Amino acid sequence: MLPLRWADLEDAFHDTTLARGSHYARERRVSEVRQQSLDTGAVQLQALVQGTETAPYQVDIVVERDGPQTLITGRCTCPVGHNCKHAAAALIAAYALHAPARKAPDEPAGPAASWSGRKKPPSSAFPYTKRGSP
Repeated sequence: MLPLRWADLEDAFHDTTLARGSHYARERRVSEVRQQSLDTGAVQLQALVQGTETAPYQVDIVVERDGPQTLITGRCTCPVGHNCKHAAAALIAAYALHAPARKAPDEPAGPAASWSGRKKPPSSAFPYTKRGSP
């Protein structure tokens, strides 16, 4: 399972990058998400993210714990190349898939509940949670 908290995303990405990534995830621009555990204990995430170009960008992310810190290294085929909005979108999509469904729009559960006093992610950051009907 992806060892990730929302606070980790806030630490790894600039606010604007995280907001743009959230927008891309909400628009379901993330596809072919694959995740695997590495021998080091880290988790590798690969995905395709549709940007403004015709072909989707290829994103490769490694998430690893270093004591209390989570290190996120995102590489992308876009011009930015490192921890860009496409990497943020892929992580948000994967994070949302692994977060349990919430009881109420403003009540996070599971990994999202450990934000350590940080601001809560917007409801739109969870585009894949189950709500009534698909």
